[in-house]
Amino acid sequence: MAGELRLSASSAIVDKIKKTHGFGCTIFHENVRVSTTAVAGGAVNRALGTRANEKVTQQVYRRGEKFRGLTHTIGKEWVIVYVPLRDEQGRILGMLAAFRELVDFLDALEALNFSGEAVFLHDSNGVIADVNSVACDMLGQSRTQLLNMSMQQFTRQEDGSPMAPTWLHSSGGMSAMIGLWVRSDGYSFPIEMTVRPTPRQGLAPLLTVVRDYSEQYKARAELRSVNDKLQQLNESLEAQVAERTRELRDSFALQSAVLDNLFEGVISFDAEGTILSANRSAGRILGVQADALIHARMDTLLPNWSIANELGKAIVTPYIRGDDQEVLLQIQSDRLPSTAAAIVLYNASFKDVTREHQREEHLRRVQRMDAVGKLMGGVAHDFNNLLTIILGTASVIREDVTSGANDAEELGLCADDIIHAATRGAQLTRKLLSYTDGKSATGQTSNGNDIIDGMRHMLQKTLTHRIGLKITLSPDPWCVWIHRSNFEDALLNLCINSMQSMDGAGSIEITTANVALPVGNELVLPEGDYLCVSVRDSGTGMSADVVSRIFEPYYSTKGQLGTGLGLTQVYGFVKHAGGGIQVESKLDVGSMFCLYLPRHFYPIEQSEPVAEAQDRDGTGNILLVDDESAILSMTTRVLTARGYDVFQAEDAKQALVILEDHDIHLMISDVVMPGMNGFDLATQVHQRFPSVKIQLTSGYFEQPHLHSDLHAQLKANLMPKPYQPSALLDRVKQLLGT
Repeated sequence: MAGELRLSASSAIVDKIKKTHGFGCTIFHENVRVSTTAVAGGAVNRALGTRANEKVTQQVYRRGEKFRGLTHTIGKEWVIVYVPLRDEQGRILGMLAAFRELVDFLDALEALNFSGEAVFLHDSNGVIADVNSVACDMLGQSRTQLLNMSMQQFTRQEDGSPMAPTWLHSSGGMSAMIGLWVRSDGYSFPIEMTVRPTPRQGLAPLLTVVRDYSEQYKARAELRSVNDKLQQLNESLEAQVAERTRELRDSFALQSAVLDNLFEGVISFDAEGTILSANRSAGRILGVQADALIHARMDTLLPNWSIANELGKAIVTPYIRGDDQEVLLQIQSDRLPSTAAAIVLYNASFKDVTREHQREEHLRRVQRMDAVGKLMGGVAHDFNNLLTIILGTASVIREDVTSGANDAEELGLCADDIIHAATRGAQLTRKLLSYTDGKSATGQTSNGNDIIDGMRHMLQKTLTHRIGLKITLSPDPWCVWIHRSNFEDALLNLCINSMQSMDGAGSIEITTANVALPVGNELVLPEGDYLCVSVRDSGTGMSADVVSRIFEPYYSTKGQLGTGLGLTQVYGFVKHAGGGIQVESKLDVGSMFCLYLPRHFYPIEQSEPVAEAQDRDGTGNILLVDDESAILSMTTRVLTARGYDVFQAEDAKQALVILEDHDIHLMISDVVMPGMNGFDLATQVHQRFPSVKIQLTSGYFEQPHLHSDLHAQLKANLMPKPYQPSALLDRVKQLLGT
């Protein structure tokens, strides 16, 4: 609306142009004529039309330039100039068309001053016949100076070279060119020239219209500069693209080479599990060509693998290669990062870990053997302690018998020590077997004073006469939850360790005391009540460095004479009981070990008193089968002393012969023997001599395959070694019913 008002306001301009230059005018809004001054009636209206043609609007509206031209009506010629109309901001709102009838051509030249274009009339040699005032202004010379001057004097080609005369020779048509004008002051500027024949007889034959082309030339130069820069930029971009393409190609080739030379197989696949790429190692590990993996499916290749369950995990799974060889694969997969949310890709890396697993299994077997060897060392350590007791006590008995002292009470105590040591040896073997079964020893509520007091005689004989033993027990000790034999082993280990720290005579004191430990105690034990069992000696003592390492497995201060397991077992016992151990030692003074065992508030379980057998005497023929002659002799003495007739066999073959020749009521056989074992012997005896009762005994045997109810029954009633003679006599009495 504002634009239309401005166009309407231009009527004053139109009237002024008409009065000053004698031109008729009309205004166009866009390409539609909206007003006209009626100087020529309907003829000019027909010449102008109601709409401007495309060529006019293109130059005026889009390029912002004037457009000039000649047009014809019946019997008349018109000069028309189109000029853009702008607002205060320079925006084009419409265009003004100025027109005038061409009555006298020289008048037309002057009328064309309004258009701002230089107009020349000249002959074919370029000699000027007339010019308009615009030409004089552009060249800086008067009309008089320009008349009869040749246009070649100030007109040059675009590159500055002289203008060829052929450009002046128009053959009835119109020609246009770009050139240079050089003024008399030396200033030059680009021009656009149009040459055409004159429309009237009697005038110079040629008409040249010239426009100052500086702005357009500058725009063209800038456009050429921009085009040159764009060309350079394009060439630079092409070079950069080519270089980047080469780098990417080299990088891709390098990545492909790296992937193909990886030891691990690498494949990529989509969300459906379809394989998209695979390196050479993937084909080598899987036993196929890498190309054959493309488009295969992961669930077909690895039936035990799935994206949902295994993504992000490292798993080991068996795999049958293309050559039917079974291997173990370690596979780890993850999602690949992607900038496109709709594209979900994964990769999986895998390797053949068959050899690694074989080596690990071999190492585990070696470690198990090493662990068994170390366990045997610990067992040997404890057995040596027991054998020390047995040998020492037996030596005392031998000395008493030799000297004729025959102190019955002393001999009884010695016998009790031997029995106790043998019982503890049996417990030790059962403990060893429990390790192989994965079982741990169970504890019970115990009175520490009773256990220590029961070990008094054994400890005195073990420590020999050079070591003085003093035992000071609390009058009312708190109960503790411990495994009795483990506590005895720990106490024995401490006493023997103290004895070995003394070069000559010395003393060992064992004490018990009730202790309440506060919060934040040095042992870092929970606050509460504890029974403290301490062993103090007058040995050589230890340095702080030795004290810091004495509980390490296999650390020993005795060189080749020590196993380094005694104190380790003590430490393990205390920790298993939920307690702690404190060590104080000073060189040349001695050491003290304090065991803190947590108080247990449940009452001590009273064991049922062992009922004495009413009568263990009996009669019957008993066959003993054992490959250990000492056991045969001992068992024979026990049985014959109670009235039984005993036959001995060292293996199954001898046993079957005796069964053929004698009426045997009961067969007592070991399980582990050379040749036929006890279970197989029992099967034959049951089949051939069904009336014979059977009792199997064994120190240890591997679990048999129970092929029959007989085997199951024999295993359930098996008598473990070692056994007390009284237990054997009770079992015989039960089987024979005598």
